[in-house]
Amino acid sequence: MINDLTIKNFKSIGEDGIRVELKPLTIFLGPNGSGKSSILEAIGILSQSTEATNFQTMGNLVKIPLTSNVFYKRSSENWLTFEVHIKANDTEINKLIKIFNNKVSDDIETATRKGDIVYTLSYKWSTNEFNQSVMIGNNKIAKAELIKVSEGSLNWKLEFPDKTSTIPMYGADKILKEEVFKDSRPEERNIFSDIAMEIVKIMKSRLLNRVFLISAVRGNTKFEAKDYNTLFLESLKILGVGSSGQYLIPVLSLIYSNREYEQTYEKINKWASKFGLSKFSAGWKGGDILGSGYVDDKLNAVLDLAMASHGSKQILSVITQLFWSDPGSIIMIEEPEISLHPDSQANLAELFAESIIDGKQIIITTHSEFLPLTLSIPIQNGLLKTDDIAIYHVEKGKKGTYIKRLELTSKGYVKGWIPSFAELEARLLKEWMETVPEE
Repeated sequence: MINDLTIKNFKSIGEDGIRVELKPLTIFLGPNGSGKSSILEAIGILSQSTEATNFQTMGNLVKIPLTSNVFYKRSSENWLTFEVHIKANDTEINKLIKIFNNKVSDDIETATRKGDIVYTLSYKWSTNEFNQSVMIGNNKIAKAELIKVSEGSLNWKLEFPDKTSTIPMYGADKILKEEVFKDSRPEERNIFSDIAMEIVKIMKSRLLNRVFLISAVRGNTKFEAKDYNTLFLESLKILGVGSSGQYLIPVLSLIYSNREYEQTYEKINKWASKFGLSKFSAGWKGGDILGSGYVDDKLNAVLDLAMASHGSKQILSVITQLFWSDPGSIIMIEEPEISLHPDSQANLAELFAESIIDGKQIIITTHSEFLPLTLSIPIQNGLLKTDDIAIYHVEKGKKGTYIKRLELTSKGYVKGWIPSFAELEARLLKEWMETVPEE
């Protein structure tokens, strides 16, 4: 789980940046083009760039063809910055304290026991410069700056609290790689180098192959598929259903054909039925061909999934990813309400709550007014607490995207309602009242 995120100079987010406290369920609302999806894409790019040779704008999660498009106002001179805060668990904290061996300040050890781990990545496109740093709380542990020595020759300049080292960059790996902070020529053991490498390992365990993004441009699902080899099927835990739902049927076929996934199958089936897909099934139809079907309760007939409503097919990718992912996964969803009737949208809050109970973090963008209205249901049913939820209103001004956190009442209702929704509702009500004839 990511606890806190700062973004600067990324797409519509300017130099002033935004800082977001993330919860088990985080919801971004606001007008079109305000920058909601940019927040999700920032997490996606950081995840797909982990252990990569360069800043990855074209990956499994996010695809932005031109690197210049990820920079605020497309300025190659801007320093794009991501800062991520996570909470280390007890095992990770104990391992760090063991590395300390009473050789660091009391401030660092106290901060470590609180578990606040920070990683910052800054990238300047015009010069291909990278800065990476790690902190524990407010205590700087290490900073790595990639500097150009000569044509074709790069060094890492490493800054620790007690020394500065310059070492050649061996190999191509740059981002969130332990070796970046390895002081390979110390006169004696560099404890801060060891700590920095362990922090990177902890951060990497949260981001590498643990982040999934389901795009608003989904529905690219082949309801019959073939030629999937064993290696591909084994990679589905990492790929998930795919950003556009392209791997939905292979994932479902794997779940439905393996007894070890029986609980996953039951949860998917339960929730699929609430969105109009009763007794859903998927698997091999014959040879290497995968297929899928469901029962239409109204018609009392077994149909191919291709015959289901568009909304049901859209939400099936979301349901499947929520319960296919392992605990600790970060699942980002753009507009989960797409093509859903308000009655179906009212089920989303409880759907998310069940996945959160399983240990997943969910981050969404939405234009639905029914989703925030129904947050009270899982709260009043004891599935979630108000502290498990953060709602932000996202807008864009002359300096780029900015956000405002909306408060929840103790029962889970948004205080004062959602600004952009309220403005529209007031305007429409006024226009309607003007049409009412006077008595």
